[in-house]
Amino acid sequence: MNQYRLAGRGPSLITRVLTAIAGMLVLVGLFLAGLVAWVLLAGVVFIGSVALAIALWRQRRRMEKFRRRQGDGVIEVEYEVVAERRERD
Repeated sequence: MNQYRLAGRGPSLITRVLTAIAGMLVLVGLFLAGLVAWVLLAGVVFIGSVALAIALWRQRRRMEKFRRRQGDGVIEVEYEVVAERRERD
């Protein structure tokens, strides 16, 4: 395999050290940004789940209160037969 090198000297030791430090700072910065994003997302999911739980709890309480007002589900009514229906022959 042919390799081509540019004319001149390679990077100096100081350039390589500064490049390595800059790369590490970028990686640390990206890690911290990801960590902050994860914490924010976890917070949004937590708050959303709490809000949903409260909404479902309130809805269940309303339904139970409605059932208690209705009794055992039996509705008592009075009716009167107006006309009897005759079967056709």
